[in-house]
Amino acid sequence: MSEIYTFVDVVLLTASDSELQVMLHNRSEAPHPNVLALPGGRIRVDQDLDTEASALRMLREKTGIETPYLEQLYTFSGKFRDPRRWSISVVYCAVVPLDVLAPGIDANCSLHPARNAPRLPFDHNAMIDKAIERLENKSTYSTLPTHLLPDVFTLPELQRMYELVLGRELERKAFRRKIEALEFLELAPKAAARAREVVRSGPPPQYYQVKPGVRLKFRDRML
Repeated sequence: MSEIYTFVDVVLLTASDSELQVMLHNRSEAPHPNVLALPGGRIRVDQDLDTEASALRMLREKTGIETPYLEQLYTFSGKFRDPRRWSISVVYCAVVPLDVLAPGIDANCSLHPARNAPRLPFDHNAMIDKAIERLENKSTYSTLPTHLLPDVFTLPELQRMYELVLGRELERKAFRRKIEALEFLELAPKAAARAREVVRSGPPPQYYQVKPGVRLKFRDRML
């Protein structure tokens, strides 16, 4: 029986002020050398404890990033997805604030509009579509968009991030009522708030942070 290739690929999503972005890297190996693709590669069965460990290793090696949020997304498989042979790829989605990427991004990596990504090899475009769908759906009932924000943020910034992910405007009072009901935010320390402040007229904004130890909060249907 021919060997089956087993891979891990990672869709790393971040957000600018105006759009979701996905990280791509320039492939160095065949097939498709010198072509943009998602960071990924073959699972090392003698090194990786599981597919999540493999995904984290791929990110470190190919992007230089340690992601604060990672979840398994989907499994792509088939005879024709890789020109070499039958293959399986376990796909993960990483959600990372833009300020985390800025200091450590690898020189071979670049950010591109996630909803209008360039044509990519293998089935990487389908992987991006699946990751965006997961992010959109999960954002309607969870606090996942907070992972796209800096550690300290205002409530208007939080609402704008939800609107960017969902692609629609949200009513301010209803949004804040549902956010407050989840009880996952606390006021940011004064030092952290001062570090985020910018020169503006009027009273200073109120800054918040996610409570320590809270990764995600859920509701039956939030938005």
